[in-house]
Amino acid sequence: MNGRIVPHLRKGSESGYSCVWKQDAWVPAYYALAILTMLWSAAAMVEAQIFVISGTIAQWYFSKEDSTPRRSIRYSLRNAFGPSFGTICFSGLLIGAVRIVRAVVDSARREDVAPGIVNLVLRCCVNALLSAVDFLNKFTINFAAITGEGYCSSAKMTYELLKRNLLSAVFVETVSTRILAGIIFVLSAVYAIAVCAILKGVSDLEVEVYFVAVLAGLLLIVVLGFFVHVLDNVIETIYVCFAIDRDKGENTDLSPA
Repeated sequence: MNGRIVPHLRKGSESGYSCVWKQDAWVPAYYALAILTMLWSAAAMVEAQIFVISGTIAQWYFSKEDSTPRRSIRYSLRNAFGPSFGTICFSGLLIGAVRIVRAVVDSARREDVAPGIVNLVLRCCVNALLSAVDFLNKFTINFAAITGEGYCSSAKMTYELLKRNLLSAVFVETVSTRILAGIIFVLSAVYAIAVCAILKGVSDLEVEVYFVAVLAGLLLIVVLGFFVHVLDNVIETIYVCFAIDRDKGENTDLSPA
């Protein structure tokens, strides 16, 4: 039980009582902890997905020409929920904290809590810092999946790697994401127009045709969004593998530990 029933004196009455539920003092803290745990778990699962995809692609990238990696997904899953599970959890914790801070900053901006140039500069600095942390963490989890290193060592080596290839990393991150998002929008729009034209030709629906076409376009956006998310992770992993390969100056078999 998280509370108890207590008598409560009604307002404006000296003799009228009613029963109310009074929560214990620990309930708000428990709810806050439960919400934070759910956010952390969701972020960790997303990082685990990125880790598995990166590990699988890395095994394919660094495999020899005359051999094909076998059970690569199984090995990546074993590493993700085995030796590297702490790395994934820490990455999820970091990303969850970034999301919470960003939500607080956005909420303060909408409510205009402290207007002024100083507040604007602080918001810009915080958003820039959060974007940098998010950017570095994304490549860190890719690097950890490729090499099997811990989070801190992976972050350090990723920083050195990106420092030597920062311009191309930003280009890959920005251009690939924008291009894939544009492809999703164009395909969804074409699909919605095609659905609308087909329904107009084979049915007597009027306004409902546009409603169905919009729903079809939104559904395609959701479906393609999932595949594009995976493809985006694949592109980033291939870039990290290429950067590692170029830094070493030769092809090296870096199977995840």
